[in-house]
Amino acid sequence: MKQPFLFLFCHLLIAYIILVNIGMAQVDEGECSSDLLTKIIKESENLREKLIAVRRDIHMYPELAGEEKRTSKIIAQWLSDLGLDVRTGVGGYGVVGILRGGREGPVVAYRADMDAFRSEVVGDVPYRSRVKGVKHVCGHDVHVAVGLGIASVLTSIRAHVPGTVLFIFQPAEETAQGARMMLADGVLKDPAPEAIFAVHTAPLPVGTLGVGPGVGLPGFELFKITLEAEKDLDTLAEQALTAIRALSSVPSADDPKIDEILSGIAVKNGPLEEFTFILGWLEPAQENPNTRSIQGLARCSGADVFSLTRKRLKKIVEDFAQEHKVKFSIAFQEPRFPDMRSDPKLARAAVAPIEAAVGEGSVIMLYASIPYFSEDFAFFLERIPGAMFWLGAANPERGITALNHSPDYDVDEESIVIGTKAMSNVLLNYLEQHR
Repeated sequence: MKQPFLFLFCHLLIAYIILVNIGMAQVDEGECSSDLLTKIIKESENLREKLIAVRRDIHMYPELAGEEKRTSKIIAQWLSDLGLDVRTGVGGYGVVGILRGGREGPVVAYRADMDAFRSEVVGDVPYRSRVKGVKHVCGHDVHVAVGLGIASVLTSIRAHVPGTVLFIFQPAEETAQGARMMLADGVLKDPAPEAIFAVHTAPLPVGTLGVGPGVGLPGFELFKITLEAEKDLDTLAEQALTAIRALSSVPSADDPKIDEILSGIAVKNGPLEEFTFILGWLEPAQENPNTRSIQGLARCSGADVFSLTRKRLKKIVEDFAQEHKVKFSIAFQEPRFPDMRSDPKLARAAVAPIEAAVGEGSVIMLYASIPYFSEDFAFFLERIPGAMFWLGAANPERGITALNHSPDYDVDEESIVIGTKAMSNVLLNYLEQHR
């Protein structure tokens, strides 16, 4: 009788231990969302001074596209200090950090660009650019700081991260070359992420993030028009250029009413739901005085509008040439630069984790693209689903408009902490939901 009893007792004990362990695992995972969010918020706050310092360092020593040697070293050292697997020299000065979580799960990527832009206006802040003619006027210094912040936060809770996070620090965004160079170097191959996320600073109030399901930034199409006649073409070329620019349905980015114009992106069925924006300039005069060329760039709100703009552009040039009795040619560069559009499902799924990390009302829903910029993040989105979110960096009370590529561009640095909190939780939420 004793042996069957002992056998039964052992089986009951094993079953009890298994049930207890399952229960503890369930408690662990039940606590995960709330406890880990608390840790994310706390760690982001603790990193504030360090993240602001690295942003200011990069701002003081900006590097143009393809020249990001110093910036990439800072990034690589930071990621190495965190204990991540680090790859350098990816697509130029690109850096990749791989965070392998303590639990099984999928692979997700986060991208931050790092290059600066030419600007003669450095401002009078203590952290103004020390590099003549170069400045961060598009927030890429902030993007790097946020990316490093997310890597630090998720490393601090690595044991609870269900999967792998691939941190991609990209060079040469301003020349629209960096994404393609990194992709050619196999940045998405080992490990292969199934989704990718990013933020971009924007003239939205600090403490908010813009979320645009199915929208982002327009692509662009380059064109060249050549006029030919046995006469002085300087005046005619200027007139043709004026007629071409008139195709724009929105004014230039330096319009005094720019704030009013940009507000249209947050209006459903609003004025920016469909737009055409034309940039054009005369090429320098050639040796042949009988030819003059116009270079141009068109940004439109979608493929249908691009097609319509091509037809309108051809018609304007044909009518102009006929009226002034000149020959003409028009050529479009193929393929056009792609639109950058966030995956609707991924964008909407990010709303709850953003508001959980930053606060209720922190999300601004966007329904249209900003007409004035394009983004080579689009090339990543051609490979895998993803979403870019607009990180509010403006603080009008402090005179900070955060208008990208403006000479006096600056940000409210609280946006770095906000972006770190929000995107750490977005990435963790994605991994949890897709494991």
